[in-house]
Amino acid sequence: MLVCAALLTLVLLQDLVGGGHEWRQGDWLINLADGPVRRGPIGSAILALADLVAQSPLALVVALQITLLLILAAATLALARPLIAAHAPTALLFLSPGFFFVFWASDPGGSGRKELLMFTAFALLLLSHGPSRPPTRALRLCALLLAVTAGFAHEANVLLLPAFLACLILILRLEQRSWPAVTAAAFMFTAAGAAALAFAAQHPSASPTAVCAPLLAHGLSPSLCSGSIAWLTSDPNTLAALKAAALADADFPGFALAYALVLLPIGLVCRQHSHAPRLLGLCLLSALPFLPLYLLAADWGRWLSFHIVSLVFLLIALRRTGLIMPERQTSTPLLALLLLAGLLWSPRPVIGLQPGGPLIGLARQTGILDHIRQSL
Repeated sequence: MLVCAALLTLVLLQDLVGGGHEWRQGDWLINLADGPVRRGPIGSAILALADLVAQSPLALVVALQITLLLILAAATLALARPLIAAHAPTALLFLSPGFFFVFWASDPGGSGRKELLMFTAFALLLLSHGPSRPPTRALRLCALLLAVTAGFAHEANVLLLPAFLACLILILRLEQRSWPAVTAAAFMFTAAGAAALAFAAQHPSASPTAVCAPLLAHGLSPSLCSGSIAWLTSDPNTLAALKAAALADADFPGFALAYALVLLPIGLVCRQHSHAPRLLGLCLLSALPFLPLYLLAADWGRWLSFHIVSLVFLLIALRRTGLIMPERQTSTPLLALLLLAGLLWSPRPVIGLQPGGPLIGLARQTGILDHIRQSL
């Protein structure tokens, strides 16, 4: 996990030196220069902060990404250690090829995006209370603020809110909060998520030229505007053509195989816990919020990862609240085989299955892979 975090930090620093990436940083810099538009509020806030502190907006974005990445790594490691110590096969949850660190390290093209906000919110929420620690209100408040911000930052994050809300309710009930208090918290959080989704639906498009203008005024590279910002075009035919081109090159059987293989280690962990049939049902049910994304956007691998991450955090919440307990171990050879598989392949960020995994991702990003090819 720490190796993956180090690799991704390197990728983000390379983006900063290279003038920014059109997807990894471009999405964060979508702004309200052309009026209300989905994902725009956070970009305008970053531009305003850049003016206030006299720093490059790109530097602020990369600093924010690295900060969130390191917090997420530390919080996830703190969550993973006691669970794995009590039940070694639980490591499969964190080394699933669909879990964020493995998924991003395998192909950093899908890393650094605004789901960083939502994933960090999950980790902080679960860390705010556990079997051996009292509630930490500051962590929980940060988690709630990050989750709401994530919804307005990227509309896809709203589809992670049901799992986040389920984790919140589990923790509140663990603390024996009254049902009226739990219901009120759930209602307010749901209303914030609905508002974020409504804002995105009402303001889906803007002029890429107008949105890009403030970035150029801050001296940033025009290449930043060729990715996420270019997708804000108000021409639906252009968007449809771009999506069709992405899906035309897709490997649909590979995607189906990727989904099955990503769920396999998680299903194995579920079978080793109490209430296994319900947990296996939860694996399927938790996919429902993300089904619309497969119809609306081409990043199918990212949406698969969204599902896996939400499912893993739900399972962690159930373990930390004592609602499920490990009842048996798995064979060491099978555990080693699944761990090895997680290191050698992963889903692609767009669609399909790719060999390599985080080991090849590490070799590619550090230049080791190119050196080997030249030597051969």
